[in-house]
Amino acid sequence: MNFTEYYSRILEINGQQPNLSFEQHKKMFNIIALEMRMDELNRIEYALKDPDLQRKIYQRSQSVQAQLFKLTELSHAANLLEKMIEASQRE
Repeated sequence: MNFTEYYSRILEINGQQPNLSFEQHKKMFNIIALEMRMDELNRIEYALKDPDLQRKIYQRSQSVQAQLFKLTELSHAANLLEKMIEASQRE
């Protein structure tokens, strides 16, 4: 949950959220939701004893990971937020 943790620290430090456009806010919330889903799927996968269920959860987590990659392109959280702020200024 790299982006989620980073964004949370930014809010604590600055006391306000960055000025993001509607589209960038949607992107941010999607990233946060996907990171939370990945965390949940990982916890479930390791808690399960049934290999078939583990495989299904793993496959689902790979799908979520692909969606997350599409949104973040594996950018570092600070770089990603900076790009989102810049995109908001252009929109």
